[in-house]
Amino acid sequence: MKDERQIIDILRARGGLIVDGSKRRPDELLEMARAAANFRVPLVLRNMEDRTQEQLLAIARAGKGRVLLELDSVREQRSYYAGPYERSRTGPGLS
Repeated sequence: MKDERQIIDILRARGGLIVDGSKRRPDELLEMARAAANFRVPLVLRNMEDRTQEQLLAIARAGKGRVLLELDSVREQRSYYAGPYERSRTGPGLS
């Protein structure tokens, strides 16, 4: 896992990122959001459903439209499609 400084260096280099927000402290997330806004790059923070409304609003404000907050866990979305009866997502007759 990259530390906060490494992530901000990547954002500074104009690289957009997807980060698991559940593994970061609120102050780290705020700094990342500010960096995304300053360097005008996208930052996606996943697994943010357990954060408080105040934390989410502060991060969104700091990101100035550059931060996307994922509130529904990816694990839950994946489990919906798991199992022996998974239907094709390409439509009938297409594999």
